[in-house]
Amino acid sequence: KTSDDSHNVSLTSSAKKRKLNVSHSTQREALKTIYTCLGGQDWTRQDKWLFTDDDSCEWKGLACLKDGTIKMLELSQNNLRGRFDDPILVDAFAKLGPTLEQLWISENAITGNLPAIFADESVFPKLSILDVGSNRLKGSLHPAFMKRTTPFSLFDTSGNQLTSYYRYDDSSTNGNNNHCGDGGADVSLTSSPLPNVHVALSLLTKAQCTTLVDLAVRHTEANGGWTVDRHKAYQTTDIDIAICGGELLDRCNEHLRTTILPLMA
Repeated sequence: KTSDDSHNVSLTSSAKKRKLNVSHSTQREALKTIYTCLGGQDWTRQDKWLFTDDDSCEWKGLACLKDGTIKMLELSQNNLRGRFDDPILVDAFAKLGPTLEQLWISENAITGNLPAIFADESVFPKLSILDVGSNRLKGSLHPAFMKRTTPFSLFDTSGNQLTSYYRYDDSSTNGNNNHCGDGGADVSLTSSPLPNVHVALSLLTKAQCTTLVDLAVRHTEANGGWTVDRHKAYQTTDIDIAICGGELLDRCNEHLRTTILPLMA
């Protein structure tokens, strides 16, 4: 049924049917929770937020549908702080889910992991843009984000410390375990954010990899350890081979010249 203030949306998940009631007032309360959990009192832009006599559609960063439910939330570069995977915050976003089409919260200081619920099309059936780039998110990116029936038109997680894992089907190996990747040349991706990229695993032998690792470890032991601050957004654990010089640089350049660049040509 539909009224000026509310309408019922019935959706089916893989596990069960759930019926979500979407109303202006329910979403308004959810927005208040989002404001509180993400440090709203310190936001750079918070015009009209939480004014009891104002329509929440006039709050800075919101765009609404004709019935007053939320279509877009744009809070990028707004000094948001808090854990994204806080269950109270996740529940609040879920209440925006049935009507939310765009969520922009990049370039803030949000921590925690990216909740898998944002990939659930039974909760967010219309969500096409999810931009959480350049925050402080950490952890494994849930495989559900790569398995959506309708892919996001924009999905930005860059500038965080989120790890995406790739899975390969049985045709990805040829029984040859003498290479760094434990596989053959081309592989068939079953889940990947880059499903059309050519992947080659037979670049270097295990012996060649072991030699490079040993040389790198020896360099770190003699020069104060691994570097951890070479990237402004990620805490790295690496070394700059160009600075290392010596045998390690020579071997890497040789592999680049004889193996890697010819494969890319």
